[in-house]
Amino acid sequence: MKRIYSIASPSLSTTNEQVDFRWQSKKSKYLAVNYDNVVVVYDRHGEQVDQINLFGYCTSFRWDEEGDRLAIITNRSPLIFLWSSSSHKLEQIDSGMKETLCLIAWSKLNQSILFCGTIRGNILFYNHRTSRKNPIYGKHSKRIVSCCWNEKHSNNLNLIALISEDRMLSVNKADGDSIILNPLKGDGSNVKFFHHYQDDGQETSGARKRIGSSTKNNSLDQDQIIENNTICSESNGVCLVLNKRMLFMMKLDDSENSFILNFKDWYETIIDYYCYRNGNIFLTFQSGLIVTISTGLRSFGVELSQIRLHKDSLTAFSVCPQINRVASCSENK
Repeated sequence: MKRIYSIASPSLSTTNEQVDFRWQSKKSKYLAVNYDNVVVVYDRHGEQVDQINLFGYCTSFRWDEEGDRLAIITNRSPLIFLWSSSSHKLEQIDSGMKETLCLIAWSKLNQSILFCGTIRGNILFYNHRTSRKNPIYGKHSKRIVSCCWNEKHSNNLNLIALISEDRMLSVNKADGDSIILNPLKGDGSNVKFFHHYQDDGQETSGARKRIGSSTKNNSLDQDQIIENNTICSESNGVCLVLNKRMLFMMKLDDSENSFILNFKDWYETIIDYYCYRNGNIFLTFQSGLIVTISTGLRSFGVELSQIRLHKDSLTAFSVCPQINRVASCSENK
């Protein structure tokens, strides 16, 4: 692997415990990097394009679905900062929320709608096209810790799933109405929509094993891991990490019957996961294991493949479905 360029942490960074960065959606022309109370925008060649000085520590920043705007919030201001990728101008929007903003996310179906969550569980939907703000109080009783918008639904609903420190999962419409409220048996994190498909019962190539069983590592390459079968275009299920070691799964049309995958201790904690449109879910663990599981009707929760990419602790991974490749890294390696 050839390094193209590296960006050193600026002297403006004081804590610099962890650098957070976001590539511009779709276009990937710009890279936004968060250094404490500064967000710096670079082009794809590593040249600095702009520097956004903030009133406080950046708590969350996200590109909209088309990469036209970068939204930023801080821990010391009710303002929402919107940076335009075309004009490079910075706009400040007063959210009107009295408590600290902690999480934001742009809708995937309507890129004008921005969600904001607070440390007290209140939420705000802001429509940038109409400038309309829709604050909703009491949605949750504690901090919003994770959120995710759906990509597509059979009823054309624009949905967002939320997790709070109150151990509640809610699925809501873009107007704030809740369609699902589900208590969690533990601390939830990293909520996502997944594509549950109705399979035909035919076996997928490769051995199938129940999750958590003691198995040898399969020598599969990344093309085998990401192999697509039946494509499901609808986001019809919600999943999340429970207590860092379990995967909670729930179908939207059967929310009362959730399913929890409990992994063996030697898998260690779940680092992250990715939901494919073919219904498979790709999980990475701290132990270095990478596992693919099925969400098919007759194979729900079945392990399709398992490999170990790192002997040491796995820390991060990223999936590029366009070229069927997975990038992963371990500590200092």
